[in-house]
Amino acid sequence: MAQPREDVLGIFRQAHNLVEKFDRQMEDPDMGYIKKMLFALEEPYGKMNNEDEMYDALCGVISEQDAEVWFAFPDFSLKGTPITAEEAAANVRPELGASIDNSIASLKNARLLLQTGKKEGKPAYMRNYMFYLVLAYVNGDDPKRTPLGTALLNWWIYTNEGGSADFPTGFQPYRIIPHEGTVTGRKEAGRIPMNLEIPDTREVLDMDRLSRILSERRSIAVTKCICRNSQEKNGTRKCDYPLEVCIGFDAVADGMIATGAGKRITAEECERIVKTSREMGLMQIISNSEEPLAMCNCCKCCCGVVKSMARFETTVGTVSRYIAQMTDPSECIRCKACVKVCPMETISIRDGHAEIFGGKCFGCGLCVSKCPKGILRMAVRGDAVQSTYSKEPEPRLYI
Repeated sequence: MAQPREDVLGIFRQAHNLVEKFDRQMEDPDMGYIKKMLFALEEPYGKMNNEDEMYDALCGVISEQDAEVWFAFPDFSLKGTPITAEEAAANVRPELGASIDNSIASLKNARLLLQTGKKEGKPAYMRNYMFYLVLAYVNGDDPKRTPLGTALLNWWIYTNEGGSADFPTGFQPYRIIPHEGTVTGRKEAGRIPMNLEIPDTREVLDMDRLSRILSERRSIAVTKCICRNSQEKNGTRKCDYPLEVCIGFDAVADGMIATGAGKRITAEECERIVKTSREMGLMQIISNSEEPLAMCNCCKCCCGVVKSMARFETTVGTVSRYIAQMTDPSECIRCKACVKVCPMETISIRDGHAEIFGGKCFGCGLCVSKCPKGILRMAVRGDAVQSTYSKEPEPRLYI
C-alpha cells in the first residue's frame, strides 16, 4: 500500500517505538558525541553488524567537537529547513561556535553534512543519513580507499545479503511497479506480444502507470545502481547489466545533482532507460509513496529489495497490484522465455505448459511481456488497493 511522502526516516522510528530508546541514549552524559552520531545514523535501521568498525572509521575523520557541531544542524528531511553556519553556531557552546567553519569543513569532507539550500546567499545544511552516505561513498571513488568507505560498503553488503531482515519496521518503503505495457497496452512502455490480453483499464490506477508518475515529477536524475555498484566494488558482482539505471525524483534528484552523484535527465530519457532495461529483463522498483523519491531497474542477482522479497522478508519491498496468469495452456510452446525472466522462479514447465505459482509472483509483468504467444496476462490481485493511495499520516520514509 502506497504512503504519502513526508520525511525520510521516521517510519522506522514510529513503527517500533525507537524514539524513546534513542532519546535515552542521547541523554547519556558519559557518551561521546561520535558514539551518539553513530547511534543516530544507525537508529532507523537497527543495530549495525559492524558497529565497532563504523565507530573507529568515524573517529578517523572527525573529532568529538565536529560531532557535537553535527547535532546543531537539523536531521535530514524532505520538508525540513536547513540552517546556516551562523544559525548552527548559536546552538553550540561559544568555543565551538567560534571555530564552526572548521567543523563544517570536516563534516562536509566526510560527507556527513549536506548543503541542501541557501539562506540570504549563504550555504545552509542538514545532517546526512546512512543511505545517502552509502550512496556518496559507493558511487563515488573506490570506497575501499578509506576506512569509512570500507565500513559503509561492508554494512551495505551485509544488509543486501540478509541483514535487511533485521530492519525494525513493518512498512515496505519500496514496491514493484508493473510493466505499463502489460496492463494498458501502451507500446511505448516496451515490447509486448501483439495478441496480449489487456486487463480492464478502468482498474489501472495512476500508481500503476510509470508514464503518469514521470509526467508529474519536476526533477529527475540518474545515478549508478547502488546495489549493483556495491557488488562491483566488492568484487562479487554476478551480472553485466548496466550501472547507470537508478533514478531519483524531485528532492532526491536535486540532492544527487548538487552532490555530483547523479546527472539530470528528462522524463523521456528516463522512459528510454526503463524501456531498455525491460528489454534486458530488469524489473522496476519504485518508492512506495504517493510522491515517489526513487526508482531502480533491478536484477535478481544484485538488488537488495528483490533479494529481500525472495527471502519472503517484509521489511523492504512489496508486490505490485497485479499478478501474472495463464490464459490458454494449450497454446504454450514451452519456449521457457517466461521461466528465464522470472525473478522469483515462480514459473516452471509442467504437464507440457508453463505453470505459474501465483503466491510467489511479484507482479512485475516481465513474463507477460516476453511470452511470444501472448498467452500470459496481468490481473489485479484480490487483495490489491482498489481506488487510491493510503493517506495514513506517516511522517517520514526511510529512503
